[in-house]
Amino acid sequence: MPRITQDMCERIWEVYKRRLSYTSTGKELGIDRRTVRRCVERKREQLARSEVGQVVDGKAKETRARAFKMLKEGKGLGDVAIGLKLGCKEAKSYHEEWLQITNRQRILDICSEIGEDELGRFLELYEYAKLHGADPDELLKHLKGSKLADSERAR
Repeated sequence: MPRITQDMCERIWEVYKRRLSYTSTGKELGIDRRTVRRCVERKREQLARSEVGQVVDGKAKETRARAFKMLKEGKGLGDVAIGLKLGCKEAKSYHEEWLQITNRQRILDICSEIGEDELGRFLELYEYAKLHGADPDELLKHLKGSKLADSERAR
C-alpha cells in the first residue's frame, strides 16, 4: 500500500468535511475508509494543537502586557509576580524584557538629545569610563578636561 502524503491527507480532509463519512469519502477518492479515518484523526489532532497554541500565545501576550503596565506604574518585581500569579523565572523574564525596552529607549533619547555631532564624543566618554572603571567624579573631570581642551583649541 502506498504511503499517504500530507497533500493527500489535505485532500481527504476537504472531501470529508463535505461528506462527514469515512466510507463515502473513501468511495469518492477510491481509497480505504481506514486510511480516511487515520487522515481525519491526524488533521483533528493538528487543529487541536494549533488552537491550544493560539490560546497559550494569547494568554502569554496578555500577561506580558499586564506585567509591562505594572512595571511602568512603578510596581516592583515582587508585586508583578504576586499580582499576576507568576513564578520567579517568568516574572524575572518579563522584568528583564521591560528593562531592555526602556533602556534602549533612553539610549535613543540621549542620542537625539545630544545630536549626531556629539555622538562621537559621547562614545569616547563611554569608552574612557569602561576602560578605567571610572566613578562619577572621574567622569566629570574627563568632561571638564574635554571642554577645556576644546575651548583652548578654539582660541
